[in-house]
Amino acid sequence: MGVISGSVSYTTYHVQGSIETVGVDAAFEAVTKYWFRPLLPDAEEETSVGWCDVDDLLAEAPNFSGIFRDGYLCLSIRADKWAIPATLLKAHVARRERALLTEQSRAKLFRSEKDSLRAEVLRELRHRALASASVVDMVWNLEDNRLRLWSQSSRANERFAELFTKTFDLRAIPDTPYVAALQCGLEESVVGMMADAQPARFLTQQG
Repeated sequence: MGVISGSVSYTTYHVQGSIETVGVDAAFEAVTKYWFRPLLPDAEEETSVGWCDVDDLLAEAPNFSGIFRDGYLCLSIRADKWAIPATLLKAHVARRERALLTEQSRAKLFRSEKDSLRAEVLRELRHRALASASVVDMVWNLEDNRLRLWSQSSRANERFAELFTKTFDLRAIPDTPYVAALQCGLEESVVGMMADAQPARFLTQQG
C-alpha cells in the first residue's frame, strides 16, 4: 500500500492528457467499470485485477468523494490470484484417484477422467482457501498530471500501466530526465541531451 501508511517508496509518472479530456463523471464511471471483482472458487479465472478504495480494499463499489480528494485522484490497484500449492493439489488428486480406482475396481483412469477429477479437487480446495491479495496505492495530481504509484516492482508497474490506460484511455509515462525536460519546457537542444542521460555515481567507496 503506502499512501496512507507503510512504505514511502514509489514510482513517479507523467500522465499524457488530463482529467478534462476524459471528464470527471466519465472517469468515475470508468473506475466503477473496472472496480475489483473478487475471485469465485467455481469460476475459471485464476486472477482478478481492478481498482479498490485506498481506505477499504473490501469496498464493493467506489465512492466519489473517496476517490476525488482536493485535486487528487486516489485509488489502489488490487490483484488477487489463487495460490493453491502445486504439491498439495497433486497429493489430493492422487488420493482421490486411488479411492476412485479402488471403488470401481479399475487399474487406471482415462485422461478426461483425470482432468475432471483435478478440476473438482481444485474447486474444493479453493472453497477452503483465500486467494492471495496484492494492493498498491496510486495518487494522481489532477493539476500538474504527476502521478505516484507506491511500488517499484516491475510487475506491479506493468499491471498499473495496463489498468490505467484501459480505464482512462490515457498513458502514464514513467518519470525520466528526458520526460522531465519535456514537461519543464526546456530548449530542444537541452531536451536532446536529456534523452541520452544515464545514472552516474558521485560517491565512490573508500578502501
